[in-house]
Amino acid sequence: MLVAFISLGALYLLVQMLADDPEIALLIDEPWEDMRQRSSASIGPAVPGRAWFGMPKSDARLRFVWSTKRER
Repeated sequence: MLVAFISLGALYLLVQMLADDPEIALLIDEPWEDMRQRSSASIGPAVPGRAWFGMPKSDARLRFVWSTKRER
């Protein structure tokens, strides 16, 4: 039983080390839903008509995405 528990713990740690980190891809001045679709982290939906502080459901890296379109 102890060997099975230790094996499962080692397997969990191995998967965590090899898995990609979730990230939030943020483009300044974009809608919340666009950011949610581009990001691999799990983020809750926007609450219409409210100002609120949304947090990802797990640890995630923040990546800024630069727009390739130039407005003139």
